Amino acid sequence: MKSFFQFLGEASQASMQAKKLNLVSDGHGGWLDSRGKFVATTEDGKLQFVDKKKAKSADDKPAQSKAAKPEPKAEPKKTAPEATGKAKAEDGEGGEGTDETTETLTVAFGRFNPPTVGHGKLLAAAKKASAGEDMKIYPSRSQDPKKNPLDPDMKVGFMKKMFPEYEENIVNDDEMRSIFNVLTTADEQGYKNVNIIVGSDRQSEFENLATKYNGELYNFDNIRVISAGVRDADAEGVEGMSASKMRKAVVDGDFAAFRRGTPKELNDGDTQALFDAVRGGMKIKAKKKEVAEMWEIAPKFDWK
Repeated sequence: MKSFFQFLGEASQASMQAKKLNLVSDGHGGWLDSRGKFVATTEDGKLQFVDKKKAKSADDKPAQSKAAKPEPKAEPKKTAPEATGKAKAEDGEGGEGTDETTETLTVAFGRFNPPTVGHGKLLAAAKKASAGEDMKIYPSRSQDPKKNPLDPDMKVGFMKKMFPEYEENIVNDDEMRSIFNVLTTADEQGYKNVNIIVGSDRQSEFENLATKYNGELYNFDNIRVISAGVRDADAEGVEGMSASKMRKAVVDGDFAAFRRGTPKELNDGDTQALFDAVRGGMKIKAKKKEVAEMWEIAPKFDWK
């Protein structure tokens, strides 16, 4: 017979695993995803995922594009050439498209807090990897004064002005809080393959997370995690620009340095608005330099 402490230990292990996947307990040993769907149970201290076929048969949204998958079709799933890359383009608010999906979805992840000219490299890498098929850009939903001063809605608004070429690809959906939310949704929408574009510092992390649950939370033929390239923090221009440098410029009250980190598509007025928004999110009073906790705001620039 298991001891009381064994039960506690097993429950804690399952809870930690569920927290990493953004699952919520139903209070009876079961776990729900962000959409309220029952996806797993606790068995011997670990999460056991329910059979995906059974789960999908109980789904109250059979109208998803994947529902049409069993029907025999002579033609491939790809869209016509003139519609490539936008067959299921988002309206910028995370709405569901009704057109047929392409076989491969390319997704780009980033904190974009604030968005910089350097992030253009990430988006360009995503566009190249998509090869004309569907592409979606997911800004993180995190917000805090130190490293994430912009709220998601404000951040997305500035991103669309800074990167107009990708305006329809930028997704603002509060339910897409983790890689798992994105991948389970992509699976339900009928995609067979996924390309995940991230910064080089997060490539290993996403490779481990994304592939670990393939076949449990979602099913893809192929998952590729692609680095957008290594950034040299000391370099000038696009190669060296980072959100940390931008936040440091705000702390220093250095608008000229901040302006160098924004693309030409953003005019001076909007750049000033972005500068002020970051300053407000960081709780820094106007016209006053604060010796903030630099190791938290921009760790790479804390020389103390």
